[in-house]
Amino acid sequence: MLLHIILTILKILGILKLILLALILLTLFSLLFVPVTYRIRGRREKNDEQKEILEGSAVVCWLFGLLRVTAAYREQNTFLTIRILGISADTFRKAARKIRRIRPFSKKKRQTGTAPAQQTQRSDDAASHSATGIPRRPEKDLRTEDDARKQDEKKDSGAGVSSGFVLRFFRKILHSVKKIWLTLKQFCDRIVQWKIFLNDEATREALQCLKENAGVLFRHVLPKSVKGYVRFGFDDPALTGQTLGAVSMILPLYRSKFRIIPVFEEKVLEGDIRIKGRIFGCIILRTAWIIYRSQAVKKTIRKFQHKEA
Repeated sequence: MLLHIILTILKILGILKLILLALILLTLFSLLFVPVTYRIRGRREKNDEQKEILEGSAVVCWLFGLLRVTAAYREQNTFLTIRILGISADTFRKAARKIRRIRPFSKKKRQTGTAPAQQTQRSDDAASHSATGIPRRPEKDLRTEDDARKQDEKKDSGAGVSSGFVLRFFRKILHSVKKIWLTLKQFCDRIVQWKIFLNDEATREALQCLKENAGVLFRHVLPKSVKGYVRFGFDDPALTGQTLGAVSMILPLYRSKFRIIPVFEEKVLEGDIRIKGRIFGCIILRTAWIIYRSQAVKKTIRKFQHKEA
């Protein structure tokens, strides 16, 4: 009978361990393969009454909306909402406040009980001072004696101040010049060290590795969908043309869904932009692993630490 109970307990513990391991693996796979999606929208237009409308919003979701963060700007007000499992974070905050309000009465009693003890201790200290019978001198008399002593010392040393002032002044000048020279020398030495460090072959390979992986990560983070339009113009038509040329480099990525309308006759900035994208944790982990396994990066980090030491 006892053996059967022990086996049942071990079976339950094993099941609990398997459930815990499954939850850990599920969370890990969710972080790696469930994307974090984001949606951004901004709008600046004029209504029928020629009043400017400026508003924007950004929504970040994970695990199919179970965790949602929303930030919005509307009517010159900013809003931030965090929802976990569809429940607002304000609800959790209010519940925490209610729990904090519930306090045991024993603490209050302890605090009130300490006051008489402090009063009795003060009375005992006063009684011990009075029992000695030694009169205490007032603090003002002590301060006046100290001030008089200091003034006498200043009068005695006043004769030697004029002779030593010039020497101290020149010493300070020499010390400052020497300090500036050492600082410039250290700065020049540091420039030479950085030049040697950057021209090293391992450093170049490490920078190339970082550049390639940063490009991969940047392309992954870029939005997958951009819709809407932008209507802009400046007082100077040449500046409008230059801005249009710079923006046209990005325009081919979203040509079918995004429009840019230049205005060369007036200064204006209007538009309605909607951006969507997603980020996978596995891509970030893969990029970090490639950088971590790079021998050139490791060698460069060791050189940098040795150089800084």
